[in-house]
Amino acid sequence: MKYVVWGIAALVVIVAVIIGGGYVWITHHEVDFKDAQTAANFKESFNTNCLAIFQKRAGKNGATPSQDDLDKVDQACSCARDGIVEALARREPLTVVELTSVMQGDPEIKGITNACAAQFGIATP
Repeated sequence: MKYVVWGIAALVVIVAVIIGGGYVWITHHEVDFKDAQTAANFKESFNTNCLAIFQKRAGKNGATPSQDDLDKVDQACSCARDGIVEALARREPLTVVELTSVMQGDPEIKGITNACAAQFGIATP
């Protein structure tokens, strides 16, 4: 029984360290888009994330996008990706939390995404 209690205590400590470490990482880890590797990593995953968000929003609205729609969204995502990386490279490094906030509500980022969406005939995201 003693080993079970120690095992549970160790598991609780490990979980607490993982959660605490994750919290510290997202609130303190800085993302600098002036770094070529950071920008490349962001560009690599951007279209996949962009398409997934589009499909999720379409699903919530009860729509099923056609392949043509998905192709247009992919093109718009590519257009926005490059502009967003350029815009973020002009800024000071951001924490992961700040980056999330900027991506969701910054007027410059919204302007880039809206312009690219309009260019490819997609309703404003």
